[in-house]
Formats: sequence, structure tokens, C-alpha cells
Amino acid sequence: CEAMSLYNHFNNMDALYDAIVDCLLGSLLPIEDDHEAVERASRAYLQLALDKPEAFVLIATRRWRTENAI
Repeated sequence: CEAMSLYNHFNNMDALYDAIVDCLLGSLLPIEDDHEAVERASRAYLQLALDKPEAFVLIATRRWRTENAI
């Protein structure tokens, strides 16, 4: 396994970063339309920041354009 083998699955580094953000945000879904669900999603978002601080930076700095982000 080599670093460049990632590009067999992703067109470029931006596509890889988008996939990471999509995966992280997807872990917070589903979000129902009620107060408790919004609170659970908010807590999960904050817990994600605590559990994966290095990866969480991507969420804060990437443009959200993937399915889970939208």
C-alpha cells in the first residue's frame, strides 16, 4: 500500500477531504425535526470535535458540498 494508491479511489486531495467531511457529518445523521433531535445532533457535533480534533478542522475549513453536508 502506498500513499498514491489513494488516487485510485479519489480524483484529487480535495475529493479525499470532501469524502472525510461527508463521512464525519454522516455520522451525525439522521436529524429529525424536533427539539430533542436538534439537541442530540448538536451534542454529537461537539463530541465529534472532542473525539477527532484533527479531522474536525476539515469540517470547519472545508466548503460543505457533499450529500451528508447538504
